[in-house]
Amino acid sequence: MSGRRRKRGVAMMAVFWLLAVLSLAVFVAVQVVFSDLGAINGQKKGFIALQRAEMGIAVGANPQVEEIDYELLHQQFEDYSGFDVKLIGEGSRFNINYILSTEDRDLLYNIFTYFGIDSELAEKLPVYMEDWIDVDDLRRVGSDGSEADYYEQELGILGYPFNRPFYSVDEMLLVRDCSAIAAFSARWRDFFTIYSGGRLDVNEASAELIHLACECDLEDAQDFVQMRYGPDGEENTEDDQRFQSAEEVMALLNVAFDRQEIVANRITMNDTTTRIESTGYIGDFKKRIMLVVRNRNNQPQILFREEAPVY
Repeated sequence: MSGRRRKRGVAMMAVFWLLAVLSLAVFVAVQVVFSDLGAINGQKKGFIALQRAEMGIAVGANPQVEEIDYELLHQQFEDYSGFDVKLIGEGSRFNINYILSTEDRDLLYNIFTYFGIDSELAEKLPVYMEDWIDVDDLRRVGSDGSEADYYEQELGILGYPFNRPFYSVDEMLLVRDCSAIAAFSARWRDFFTIYSGGRLDVNEASAELIHLACECDLEDAQDFVQMRYGPDGEENTEDDQRFQSAEEVMALLNVAFDRQEIVANRITMNDTTTRIESTGYIGDFKKRIMLVVRNRNNQPQILFREEAPVY
């Protein structure tokens, strides 16, 4: 009997082990199925969110649509998907290539010291940038410069500088010592562009950029922006005010008389380049597309397009 019991016990143990293995296999299979379903569901939501973002781009690119058309720019559908579109004048940022082409070192000095960069380095960075974009290998007079000999001998890098305008604002950080820009300001990219017509559009720019370009008090720039918003004090509404004259703008900002000619060459009132930012969503899942268009109202030209990260 003891032998039979022993055999039965061994058989029962084997059955238990088999059941445990089968249970584990079933559990793993279920987890794999759920994982695959989650991935498929995520892909489906990603596709829908991207589709909605594309719809937003189509709406925003329509020249008849304006910033005040809230219901057109912000739409939601029955499946809780939708899109939010922003129309932003690209002239609201400083065009770094334009500034360098005019050799406006004072403006770059103002910007860099505003970031917190010390005055000695802030004076050198514009010169290094000018060396980067010019077509020759001659260092600027009176400076240590940043031509090919510096990059090769000091850093061991061949092919620098590029001797052409910047193709992206991120290229600015390749220039000698310009990594300090990113080190001192996490928002530095919000200050620069390469796509605008050139001058800063005071009808679109923030108070701090107007303050830097016009060399006026920050409070005057803030009052100017508030005046631009109209009586309701809100941006992108029907009572917004758009200024047409540089003389009127400089008078409102109390620009010093001896700086007015310089400031007038830095600003404009009607830059025609528009940044369209469209965020498509379904539930909490989001996709974002950014498009930069010149002459949106007449023979539009696409300058840049990317699927951008959502913050």
